[in-house]
Amino acid sequence: MLLLSACTTSPPEAVATPLGGPSEPRFDHSAVWTGGEVLIVGGAGGDMNDGLLVDESLTWTADGGFEPIPSPPGPTTARHAAVWTGEEMIIWSGSTVPFGVGQGLVTTAAAFDPTTRIWRQLTSSPVGLGRVDAQAAVAGDDIVVVGGTTPDSSNGSVVAVYSITGDRWMETSVPGRAIDVASRGGLAYVLTIAEDGAGLSMVDPTTLELEPITMPEAAEQATGGAIVTLGSQLVMWLDGPENSIGLFTNDASDDPWRLVAIDPGAADWQPQQTGFARRLAVVGSQLVTLDGDGQLRWIDPVAATEQRQILSSEQRCALGNTIVSIDDAIFAWNGSLCDIDGETFTGGYILHPPPTDV
Repeated sequence: MLLLSACTTSPPEAVATPLGGPSEPRFDHSAVWTGGEVLIVGGAGGDMNDGLLVDESLTWTADGGFEPIPSPPGPTTARHAAVWTGEEMIIWSGSTVPFGVGQGLVTTAAAFDPTTRIWRQLTSSPVGLGRVDAQAAVAGDDIVVVGGTTPDSSNGSVVAVYSITGDRWMETSVPGRAIDVASRGGLAYVLTIAEDGAGLSMVDPTTLELEPITMPEAAEQATGGAIVTLGSQLVMWLDGPENSIGLFTNDASDDPWRLVAIDPGAADWQPQQTGFARRLAVVGSQLVTLDGDGQLRWIDPVAATEQRQILSSEQRCALGNTIVSIDDAIFAWNGSLCDIDGETFTGGYILHPPPTDV
């Protein structure tokens, strides 16, 4: 077990570069980084009483700022799944009723090529697979989608798989309720929660074969968590009924998990779910999470070190559901619906890592 070391001085304020752009609020949209620009699609605007969908799609670049791009075919949605495949942005499902619970679900899918600025319609998934707030990962030539919410919450164990090259949908099921997914070596790793704790299934998206992955003993107490890929490592956060259990890393499927102990028992270290963002983001060689005491934490799980930054209210609002990694920084823009001094927040920031000598 490694004890995560941190700075002994008070955390500094976040290193942030303000973003300009449209002044209208937008939330529950999707955003992906292509390596040269951020693509922003869909979402809702107005306020909680309006619930208006935003049809305008945008691109952001460091040199040019925000510019409009064509919007996808089919209905405008919020809370849809989105991934960057390396060549295209693919979006799927979501809802045409931003604040409805189980209302307005769609199963349409579309792909955007930023080189040609052209969308193409993809095959819609079966009706039963539609959901909002799902997590998705690209595994080889496939997209694996888990979690999210459906009208009757009946498909919590269902894993949807879309073949990019075959333009077809498949599905399989995992033991327990799927809550997150990561990919490594063309395979998907689906994190689940059941009565006996957390589990992990390795899924081959081409054959739909499942293989259970041995979990650390502490997983028996888990009630939630998140999983990402950092280089060749799987990195998994597990939550307990009251406090966080810890951060675990794994270099290969048959290797034991390594625990990076982060203030064990400290409730304020539990990563927070802000909007519908992933609770762990990979930024360069680090993990980033927003925790319960309003701090952004940059974690190096290999060196077992972490650095903290204090966020302003505006920066926390900007993070919302759009924690987008752009090289070694975070693009955070119009991520959630919240008020600052009675005014609905609009805007965003590029959040940079803290100096290494803090």
